[in-house]
Amino acid sequence: MIPAATECIDHITGGSIEYVKYGASSERYIRESTLITENEMEELRKMDAILFGAIGDPRVKPGIMERGVILRLRRELGLFLNLRPARSLPFSKFDMNIAIARENTEEFYMGFGGKIDEGGSKFLHRSNAWSGELEVSGSSDDDLYFNLGVMSRKNLERFFRKALSFKQANEGKGVTVVDKANAVTGLYEIWREVAGEELAKAGIKPHFMYGDAVAYDLVMDPSKFGLIMASNLYGDILSDLCAGMIGGLGFAPSGSYGLGKVALFEPVHGSAPDIAGRGIANPIGAILSGAMMLDHLGMKEKGQALEEAVGLAVQDGVMTHDIGGSDGTKRVVASVVKHLP
Repeated sequence: MIPAATECIDHITGGSIEYVKYGASSERYIRESTLITENEMEELRKMDAILFGAIGDPRVKPGIMERGVILRLRRELGLFLNLRPARSLPFSKFDMNIAIARENTEEFYMGFGGKIDEGGSKFLHRSNAWSGELEVSGSSDDDLYFNLGVMSRKNLERFFRKALSFKQANEGKGVTVVDKANAVTGLYEIWREVAGEELAKAGIKPHFMYGDAVAYDLVMDPSKFGLIMASNLYGDILSDLCAGMIGGLGFAPSGSYGLGKVALFEPVHGSAPDIAGRGIANPIGAILSGAMMLDHLGMKEKGQALEEAVGLAVQDGVMTHDIGGSDGTKRVVASVVKHLP
C-alpha cells in the first residue's frame, strides 16, 4: 500500500519528497533471519519521517515482527505517542471526528513477561525516558505466567504534554482520559496523577472514564468525544473500534511521534497475504497516513487537500471489495489523484 500512498503524495507535492526504501519485512526475515539492522536504525534516526507498511506474515510466529521491528522502532526512536484519527466518510454509519492519542511504548507492551519460577526472570529496559532492571520470581503448585504492565512518570509527563498539542483539531470538545483504575489500581494511579497534573497546567479538567464505559459510549453516541487520551492497551483496542465505526481498518491512518524530528506514519491495518498481488487491497489508510506525514513535514495544506481528495473519491462511489465496492487499488488511487489540485 505504500506505493499507492507515495503516488498520491508525489502528485500533491510535485515529487519534491525524496524517499529511501528499506527492506524490513517478513519475507526478509524468513529468507535471512534479519529483522532490522543496526545500520538501518542509524539511518532511520536521521530521517524526517518514516512511511511504514504492513510487514506481518502467517508463516512467522506472532510477536516476532512486532517486537523485532515496529516495537523496536517506537522504543529506540522515542515515539511515545501514537495518534489515530477517526473521521466519518460519506458512507459511514456514525458521525464522528475523534482523535485517539495512545501511549505508545509502555504498559503491557514492553516484553516483560514469561513463566514464574524460582530461578526468576530479569528484564532490562533502556529508553530515552528511563532505564532499569526488573526481576520476577516465585513458586507455585501450578504453572503461572505473567506480563508486567509498567508506567513511568517521565514518559507519562511527556506523553500528556504531547497529546495536548493535538487538541486543536478537536476544539470545542473535552478531553477524555481512559483507563481501568477501578480494577488495575497500582498501574493507573500514576496514570491519573500525571494526567491531572499536566492537563491542569493547560487549564483543562480531564474527564476520566473506564475503558469499557468508553467503548459503550462510543457506539451509543460518538459525537460526545473529541480527543481521547488512552494507555497503550486501551488505545489499541478503542482505535480499532473507531476504525470499524467509520467503515473498517482499511480507512484508519496513524502517526507515531516523539520529541525529535522523526515521526512514523502507517495504516492501522495489518498485512493481507491472502490478497497480496491481486490489486484489490484498500489503499485509503496508507494514503491518509501519508496526509498526516505531510502535515508533520510542514505541508499542512497539502495534507488537508489529500485528505479531502480521499473523501471526494469515496463520495464518487469508488470503493474496494472490503466495503462492498468493486474497484481495485489502482482505480481508487486514480480517483484520489483526480481530485487533487
